[in-house]
Amino acid sequence: MRKLTLIAAVAALFLVALPIGAAGATTPEQVTFEGPAYFAGPDAGTGFFTATGPAIDSGAMCPGGTVADIYTKAAPKMGQSPNGVNLQIVKEFTCDDDTGTFLIKLQVHITYYPTFNWVVVDGTGAYEDLKGNGDGYGAFPLFGPGPEPIGVQDVYEGKLH
Repeated sequence: MRKLTLIAAVAALFLVALPIGAAGATTPEQVTFEGPAYFAGPDAGTGFFTATGPAIDSGAMCPGGTVADIYTKAAPKMGQSPNGVNLQIVKEFTCDDDTGTFLIKLQVHITYYPTFNWVVVDGTGAYEDLKGNGDGYGAFPLFGPGPEPIGVQDVYEGKLH
């Protein structure tokens, strides 16, 4: 009987606490952000971004800032696969309004042009608890003074909260 009472008490506490946890959750909001991603030339690994959508309007994310690649890893035997190239990239987004930074991890697959999935993995300041994910693509190549592309215009689409 004592064991049954303990189980009932634990279950009652769980049911009371459940709505409190759910009330603190926020609804994911749509966001689109984009900017150049340079892989060669003097700006390699850096860039800027601008963002639009309900997630910006609500303050879940800032409207723009700078970007820096902080980690890039290519799949083994890069360039030898008939299915393209796979990369893992972590980018740090720093907001121009000094509200904080956030890190996004990209899983990139390149065949004819780059496509990727992204997820927020960390944040500081106003973005310490930022959550979100989505997908994206390299919209078009960016050229420098020579004939070879030095980057792409990345477009990210997804949801944040």
